[in-house]
Amino acid sequence: MWEHYRDLDMEASRQIAPDDPRHNAVPPTYVNAYPLDEDERLQPGISGRKRSSLGYPTSAFRVTSREDGRNYCLRRLDSVRCVSHKIAGTVRDAWINAVDPATGGGGRLIDHPNLVALYRAFVSQRAVFFVHRYYPGARTLLERYLHGGVPLPLPEDLLWSIVTQLVGVVKAVHGSNLAVRTLQMNHILCTTEAGIGAVGAASSPVGGRVRIRVNCIGIPDALE
Repeated sequence: MWEHYRDLDMEASRQIAPDDPRHNAVPPTYVNAYPLDEDERLQPGISGRKRSSLGYPTSAFRVTSREDGRNYCLRRLDSVRCVSHKIAGTVRDAWINAVDPATGGGGRLIDHPNLVALYRAFVSQRAVFFVHRYYPGARTLLERYLHGGVPLPLPEDLLWSIVTQLVGVVKAVHGSNLAVRTLQMNHILCTTEAGIGAVGAASSPVGGRVRIRVNCIGIPDALE
C-alpha cells in the first residue's frame, strides 16, 4: 500500500518544463501543467492537438489552481463557436446544484463515487474549458483493458463490478433529471484502490479493486 500511494504522489507531482509551449494552452489561473492525454505526452508543442471523440480539437492537463492550491483536470476544447459564457455557466450550475436521489436529498450528485465531479466551465482564450476532479493514476477503460496488454477475456467478477458501478451512476444521474450523454470507454476512468477485497493483486495488469467513474460530464451538454 505504501508503494501504491507513493506512485500516486509521484504521478500527481509531474510537470512539463517551464519553457514548454504547452503552458500557453492553460489559463493563467492554473500552473504546474502536465498533459494527461496519451497523445499529448508525445507531442512537444500544442499544435498537435487532435480532434477528439467530442468532435473538437482537445487537450487535457493536470493543473494546480492558484486560488486553492489543489490539483484539477483541465480540459480545453478549441474551435467551439456554439458555447458562450452563459451556456457554460448554465451547464456548470445544473451539475453543481443537482441532488443525488440516493441520499434522500441530503447530498450532491457530483459527490457520487462513480462520477468525476465538474467544478468549473468557462470560455477563455477563444476556447472552452472544463475543470473536473483529478485522480492520479487514473486510466480510461480503453487504455487499461484494450490497449494495456491485458489478456482477454476479463474475469467475470471484474466485468460484473464494472457493469454494476455504471448502472448505479446512470440511475443516479437520471434520477436527478440529468443525462449521461457519453459512456464511451475512453470517457470512463478507472482507478485501482489498494486494500482488502481487491480483485487480484494491485500490481497486476488487471489491477486490484477497480473503481469506475464516468468522466467528461457537462461537456456534451454544453456542446449540444
